[in-house]
This record gives sequence, structure tokens and C-alpha cells, in this order.
Amino acid sequence: FLTRREDKRTIQLTDDLWHNDYPLFTPGGDTLYFTSDRGGLKAVWRLTHPDTALTLEQDYYRALSPVTDLDQWVREFTLSPDGEKIALTCGYNRIVIHNLKTGRSSDLISGYQPSHLTWHKDSNWLLYQNGNGEFNQDVFLIETTASNPQPFNISSHPKDDSRGVLSPNGNWVAWIHEARKQRE
Repeated sequence: FLTRREDKRTIQLTDDLWHNDYPLFTPGGDTLYFTSDRGGLKAVWRLTHPDTALTLEQDYYRALSPVTDLDQWVREFTLSPDGEKIALTCGYNRIVIHNLKTGRSSDLISGYQPSHLTWHKDSNWLLYQNGNGEFNQDVFLIETTASNPQPFNISSHPKDDSRGVLSPNGNWVAWIHEARKQRE
């Protein structure tokens, strides 16, 4: 659904039986991305609004198209700040970068249930959390534009470290650390 702030009118964007989840607008607001299983596996889809003269009701549903076509289902995704790429978790163990201009997807890294993807403001670095198969999570940073990307574990500790976030200027990373019974 979509509601316009000015008149509070609600519009149903899709009218089907598919599971449509996790809506995400582009910075300009002309495209809405979401996950859907309408093609079989859960993938990223888009609703675009190419003609600014048309209202959202007239155009959005007609401009529905798939974005990703991967061999595993999409769990979560996030749009880069420059609006050119999507980082997504695919299946249980992959982070994939999808270039929205070229339509190409490439594996960034394989891990153990990577999650909580967060782009750096320059759209070249990605923060995420990843397990090690022994019920321990750590927070990692990886350069998405490197020819041979190597993740850097910024929170390496035998207890869980999770839910990393970047400061607005991109200079700081904060995360939750579970060294004791309480989280810090």
C-alpha cells in the first residue's frame, strides 16, 4: 500500500496472492523496490513511475518488473546511497551485489547467515554481521568495489557482536556486544 502524506489517501499497489515484503524507496522516490515470490523464488522487484505527469495510481502497478533472477531466494536487501546498487543476502550464505544500471549480479562473499546489511555513505563499503557456525556473530566491513574483496572483522570476540550501524558521516561503527549476560 501507499499513502500520500498530503491527502492521506491510501492506494493498493499490488492486488495478488504473492508474498510482497520489505518496501524500499529510491532516494528520489520514483521507484519502489520490494521482495516478492511471484516468480517462484523470493526476489527483488520494482515498481517504477517513469512519467511524472501521471499519478501513482495510474502508473505504478503497470510498471512492475523483476530486478533479480538468482538461483536462491532473497532474505534481505538494501539500496546503496547513490541508488546504483542493491546489496542482498541470498539463501543462507551469500551476499550478492546487484548493479541496477547493468542488471548484473555478482557474489561478494559467502558466509554463515550474513545479515543486517548497511551501506557506507560512499556506496563502496558494506557493513554486515556474519556467524561462524558455532553460534557466534561478528560485525564485518567489506569493500564492494575491490577486485578481490576481503572482509575485515571489526568486532572479533568469542561472544556475539551484532547489529552494526554506521554513523551518518561514515567515520564510526557502533554495534551490540554480548560479553556478559547483558548486552552493551
